[in-house]
Amino acid sequence: MRANVATTAPAAICVNANAWQDYKKGVLSSKACGSFAYNSMDHCVQLVGYTPGYWIVRNSCGANYGIDGYIHLEMDKNTCGVADYASFFQIKNSTSTN
Repeated sequence: MRANVATTAPAAICVNANAWQDYKKGVLSSKACGSFAYNSMDHCVQLVGYTPGYWIVRNSCGANYGIDGYIHLEMDKNTCGVADYASFFQIKNSTSTN
């Protein structure tokens, strides 16, 4: 996921966002998220970046949510199921040589 986000494009992800309701700042831990079971995934958002310690996720709730519309999720622990249902995009050069 890191390589794709760093070199290609953001990823669409689905997560268990139950613990996101009261998020204001900081890094949300994997332990705080609860189940990663398929039927627990209830919110799809965009994974836009990362730092050495956390994923940067753009939430769909607008700029008043979290850190200017973003949430930080603990990295390397599949926090909230971040890696379970991810869609990656490939941007193809549309330049034609015909």
